Amino acid sequence: VTTAELEAYIFQHKPAWGTVLQSIQQVEIKDGIVHVRSKNDFAGRRLASSDGIEVLKLAYKVSKALVQLDQVATAPSPQNVGQKLMEKRNQAKEHDAVKAAIRIFDAVVTETKILEDEKSR
Repeated sequence: VTTAELEAYIFQHKPAWGTVLQSIQQVEIKDGIVHVRSKNDFAGRRLASSDGIEVLKLAYKVSKALVQLDQVATAPSPQNVGQKLMEKRNQAKEHDAVKAAIRIFDAVVTETKILEDEKSR
């Protein structure tokens, strides 16, 4: 079974749900039940919600859908992630090059963005 039916349904009826397609790892239909294995990320959890189950049932024209989310290693808590981002932003503001730019251009820092490549994660 492919995700073609789901993709067609989503793009026609729920275009904002397009990201769930990237989380799907496997789709099977057995005994009139669609079984989906998905990543345990935001999109996968959305697919496992009652709304997502309904989307699956309508897309595959079945009466029942089950979503299995892959196990995820313990993820940092949102509070820890937010704290680390604040620390990085503060470090950026205190960097000598940033301080020099502020002084030279008589500037004010109004926004900071954390830019990381995949290797540094």
